[in-house]
Amino acid sequence: MAFVCISASAADFEVDDFEYNVISFDEMTCAIVGYNTNEPVNLVIPETVVYNGRTFTVTRIDYRAFNECFLLISVTIPNSVIRIGQYAFSECQSLNSINIPNSVIEISEYAFSGCTSLASITIPNSVTIIGDHAFDGCSSLTSVTIPGSITSISEYAFRDCLALKSISIQNGVASIESYAFYDCDALTSVTIPNSVTSIKWYAFYDCDALDIVTIPKSVMMYKNSFYGTYPKYVIVGSTAAFDVLSSTNTVEITLLDDFDEDNNTILDYDGDGGISASLYVQNCWSLERIVSLTPTPPTMGYSYPFSNQQIMNLEVLVPTSALPLYQQAEGWKDLWNLKGGAETATGIENITVPSKEKKSCMYNINGMKVEHTVPGEIYIKDGKKFIAR
Repeated sequence: MAFVCISASAADFEVDDFEYNVISFDEMTCAIVGYNTNEPVNLVIPETVVYNGRTFTVTRIDYRAFNECFLLISVTIPNSVIRIGQYAFSECQSLNSINIPNSVIEISEYAFSGCTSLASITIPNSVTIIGDHAFDGCSSLTSVTIPGSITSISEYAFRDCLALKSISIQNGVASIESYAFYDCDALTSVTIPNSVTSIKWYAFYDCDALDIVTIPKSVMMYKNSFYGTYPKYVIVGSTAAFDVLSSTNTVEITLLDDFDEDNNTILDYDGDGGISASLYVQNCWSLERIVSLTPTPPTMGYSYPFSNQQIMNLEVLVPTSALPLYQQAEGWKDLWNLKGGAETATGIENITVPSKEKKSCMYNINGMKVEHTVPGEIYIKDGKKFIAR
C-alpha cells in the first residue's frame, strides 16, 4: 500500500518525494505541499532544494502537506521554516516525535490535530501564534510548555489531550481562549501567570482531575471557564477567581498576599456584562482550611459567610501582624480557630508524589520535577507543599 500525502493543489515541482510550490522567485523561497513514499519514515525536511540548477529555501510547510500520512513516525524541521500551515500534520497517527526549530513563528489551525501518538512537543520561544485546534486530539501528549512569546492560547488548542498531566504557562501569555483545554481529563494542576488578563468561557471545561489551581489577581474570569472542574486546592488573587473555583469539593483556600477584592466581576460569554462575586464559603462543604496571606481582611459576602460548623471547626491562618485586624473584621472575627502564622504555613498537605519517583524529588505547582527553587514560588517535596525562601 502506498503512503501518499495528497497535496491540496498541484505542485510546481517534485524532488525526492517532496512536492513544492514556489513562494517567490525573487527570494527563491518555496513551500512543501505534499509528500509521497511507500514505507514508514523518520522524516528530515531539507532546508534547501535544488531544481533545474536553482536553489530554493524551504520557508513553509503548507496546507495539508502531510495530512493523514499514517506511516510518518518522526519529523525534523529545518531552521529555515517560519510557518507550519493549516492541517500540515493533521491525523498523522503514528507521529511520535517532532522537532520544531526556533525559526518557526506560527503553528496554524489544526496543524497537529489528531496526532494520537505524539507524546511530547517543545514549542520554541520564536512562536507567537498557535492557531485554533492546533493540538486538538493529541491524546498521548503528557506535558506542554506555552512560551511567553504566545500572547493567546487559542480556542480548542489542546482540546481532548486526554493524557495531558501538566502545563506550564509562561509569563507573557495574556489570554486563554474558550475551550483551550477542554476535556483534558488527566490534568492535575495549573498555575496562571500574572501576565494573563482573561480566562474565557469553558477554557478548562470538564478537567475533572484538576486538583490544584492558582490564579492571580490580574485575571478577569469568565462565567463557566472552569465548568465541570472542582479543584480541592484553590489559590487565588481575587474575589472573582474564588467565586469561579470554589465548590463543595474545595478542601483548602489560599488568598494571595496581593488579593484584590475589587476584581469581583465574573464576565458573560461576550465579556459585555457579568455578575458580582463574593467571598462566601457556606457552600464549600468539604472546606478544612483557609490561608489568607493578605494583610487587609477581605470583605466577606453576605451577613453569614460561614456555616456554624465552619465557625467552630475551620482552621484559618492569617498574617501574624494582621491578626488584630482580622479579629475585628466582620465574618472573620466569628471564627473559633482564627490565628496567625499564615506567612510560615507549609500550605497544602498530603500531595501524592508519583510512585515512580523517589520521595526526595521536588516538584513545582504544575507537577513538573525541578532541581532548584525560586524565592517566593510554591514547591512540593516529600508529599508536602512549601514556599521557597
